[in-house]
Amino acid sequence: MPVGMHSPWGMLMELSGGDPTKLEYLLEKVSWPNIQLMMADKVQMVKRSEIVVKVSKDELKKRREKFNNG
Repeated sequence: MPVGMHSPWGMLMELSGGDPTKLEYLLEKVSWPNIQLMMADKVQMVKRSEIVVKVSKDELKKRREKFNNG
């Protein structure tokens, strides 16, 4: 689920793009399980900086020592 989508209404607004006609169609014609599947399959872009954790050489060495000793 995208960041900021904490309620069913947020999911519906995300899918409809804020278009009242599309929102009405979703509410009237699409089942809730299908809406949830649409949101689960929605393509999302994630910045690499949000995924990769940069670690200094010293911190990496400490983590290795902690892993190997404990």
